[in-house]
Amino acid sequence: MVSQRLARGIRAGAFRLLPVALVLVMLLAACGGSKARKKVKLPPPVNPKIGWTEVGVASWYGHPYHGRKAANGETYDMNKMTAAHKRLPFDTWLSVKNLTNGKTTRVRINDRGPFVGNRIIDLSRAAASDINMIGSGTARVRLTVIKPPSGSGGRGGGRSSPASASQEGKFDIQIGVFSSQANAEALAKKATKQGHPSKVQKFSLSGATRYRVVATGGSFKQANARLAKLKRQGYAGIIRARRG
Repeated sequence: MVSQRLARGIRAGAFRLLPVALVLVMLLAACGGSKARKKVKLPPPVNPKIGWTEVGVASWYGHPYHGRKAANGETYDMNKMTAAHKRLPFDTWLSVKNLTNGKTTRVRINDRGPFVGNRIIDLSRAAASDINMIGSGTARVRLTVIKPPSGSGGRGGGRSSPASASQEGKFDIQIGVFSSQANAEALAKKATKQGHPSKVQKFSLSGATRYRVVATGGSFKQANARLAKLKRQGYAGIIRARRG
């Protein structure tokens, strides 16, 4: 009799614990599943001819991707004229026109993306700065496939490539953007005193007046060398093609 009551008690206890056990199993399964990464499925590649165009929204990327590996195996450098596209072959060169302000730059495809919304291209920070879309973050653009710039060897992405044919060998370093002219002039004066001749450039961003501080560079190699020195002295900067 006692043994029968004991057996019934054990069965009842096990039944009461069953829902708890099921919940634990479900939680463990969920934890295990969260470790799995979904692979991004790329659209079919295209191999367009010179003159191929595409219109859509561009974005740009810098940190924390700066210094990481790009999809083609290179180290991504946000100060070079490169970009990410989902379909175009690596080393494809593009003319990118900001349809809002008419500014144009040139980039080389060395990465894959963007994978957000309906954007068609992710520009490096330097390229985005060249067409004044840093502040807005995105811009409607027209992409046009072009021949690799002379001297780039089909590659380069900023190592030897100008933003336009007339700008070859002319690069400067942007070290600050301000809404206050006085603050911009103070930074330019400070940088000049430390051996980096600088000037203030006035421009408009989304209808507001801004002041860009630019240190003199020269060839892309010279600009890179000055940028490295500026960074050692505590400045942040990006290389941009000289205008005018």
